[in-house]
Amino acid sequence: DVVNEVFEEDGNFRNSVWYRVLGESFIDLAFQTTRAADPSAKLYINEYNLDYAGPKIDALLALVGRLRSRGVPIDGIGTQAHLAVGKVAGVPAQLQRMADTGLEVAITELDIRIQLVGGSIDGARLSQQRQDYETVVRACMGIPRCVGISAWGISDRYSWVDTTIPGYDSPLMWNDQYGRKDAYVGVEQVLDNGYVPVKSFFVFTSAKMVRQIGLQPPL
Repeated sequence: DVVNEVFEEDGNFRNSVWYRVLGESFIDLAFQTTRAADPSAKLYINEYNLDYAGPKIDALLALVGRLRSRGVPIDGIGTQAHLAVGKVAGVPAQLQRMADTGLEVAITELDIRIQLVGGSIDGARLSQQRQDYETVVRACMGIPRCVGISAWGISDRYSWVDTTIPGYDSPLMWNDQYGRKDAYVGVEQVLDNGYVPVKSFFVFTSAKMVRQIGLQPPL
């Protein structure tokens, strides 16, 4: 990411020191400086809550249009995709909108959290989580400009969700004991059916571990 999380939910720019001093031009400068430092790097703008129609994704797409009209070097849009079970229906359409800019698109921080009921999670919600993971992965696979997915962690044990979003937990494909969840099985089947080389498509990231693996649990 060259530029990350610059928009508020209403589509206005965040009131960062960079924006206060330089206005929108700080984004041009960031991309231009990065391109000069590494001409071969893929340069992305990254943002969260781009999963549904609304002012935030509208603002980001408008910004991308302005950057390209000014000749700013930008290669892709990253959508973080911190999602909730049962609420992923808007993802395919928004991925397509991003791809329609002509840039690459990547899902950069995928997880799909489950709402706790009575402090627990039942099989029905785990099954829905699997369906939602399948929906997101199929959506990316069906868009040529969607180049890959990074999952935001490996095991639920180390997820950020339970300490950050009250009432939600278990957003990843392995449980607290590193057992494969239904979501893992669903993603594996979708990738197999699409003949996608797993190692080139999925990267699993966490605060303690960054490795590219072929959908195998860590040793």
